[in-house]
Amino acid sequence: MPKTITIYGNYGELIASVRTGKVTEYRPESEDDKEYAAITQIDVREYENAYHQKLRGGEVIDILDVGYHYINSSGESCYEPCIKERREERSKID
Repeated sequence: MPKTITIYGNYGELIASVRTGKVTEYRPESEDDKEYAAITQIDVREYENAYHQKLRGGEVIDILDVGYHYINSSGESCYEPCIKERREERSKID
């Protein structure tokens, strides 16, 4: 069984491969939530580099803490970086 990570936010959870970041499942918070449905891949390498830690599988990560690729309404692949303020805030805690 491939190792996965869980990305969570206000609109549900994404399950992604720890190796590739490919999203394999979206679990919306409610039937109406579709906010994360277009997300195709989590930038796991950028996360690992930022926090100097290798993801092993089983981690649960806030969506504000990761960059991700998604398909926009025109069908184009786009990239959304992590929220820098979140990273700065977290670095003060860690």
